[in-house]
Amino acid sequence: MEILYIKQWCNSKKIYFYNRYVHDTLIIYDANHITEEKIIQYFHEVDTNLRFKLTLQTKKIYQFLVVNIKRNPDKIQLVIYRTETNTDITIHNNKTHTHWHNNVACTFYISRLTNLKITKK
Repeated sequence: MEILYIKQWCNSKKIYFYNRYVHDTLIIYDANHITEEKIIQYFHEVDTNLRFKLTLQTKKIYQFLVVNIKRNPDKIQLVIYRTETNTDITIHNNKTHTHWHNNVACTFYISRLTNLKITKK
């Protein structure tokens, strides 16, 4: 379906870029030639079972999968998005966790300590 309809649409120069990964789709288009409503209408005309929800760019940054896409006046900048994590937390040694879970956590940290190079910053 994408080859039949989307490729033709991209060739019309209304859509600059189209990429889909599973259920996430990134479309870069010229707002002077096409509107969000027209995009949704087009997909609905292709197949009435397709349901699209547009997430518009805000503050010149858009997240697609693990990439932050930032639009500058002269270029588009791609930055890998990393979620914040807390690596200080391990499984508490109490009765709610099995002995096996506690051993796995300890084994992981010992393996990490012995396999990663430690350097001064």
